[in-house]
Amino acid sequence: MSESESISESESLSESESLSTSESLSESESISTSESISESESISASDSTDQNKDNDLPETGQSTNNNGLLAGVLSLGGLALLRRRRNKDMKD
Repeated sequence: MSESESISESESLSESESLSTSESLSESESISTSESISESESISASDSTDQNKDNDLPETGQSTNNNGLLAGVLSLGGLALLRRRRNKDMKD
């Protein structure tokens, strides 16, 4: 026969301390000087002759177009011939 006995005890103690110190010192200095001198000269001369002294618009699209009139006359003539033929066929 065997016997066993165990006793265990534990104790913990923890302590912590922190100390932090920070210091910052910054210094800045800036000096700027700027100077600008600019000189410019321009001379321009232009001669032009105006061909259209009355400021009239150019003559575009002024020509007469008789195609529509011609088509209308031919259509009326064709209708007159068809009507004449129909009347002639009805009489016979």
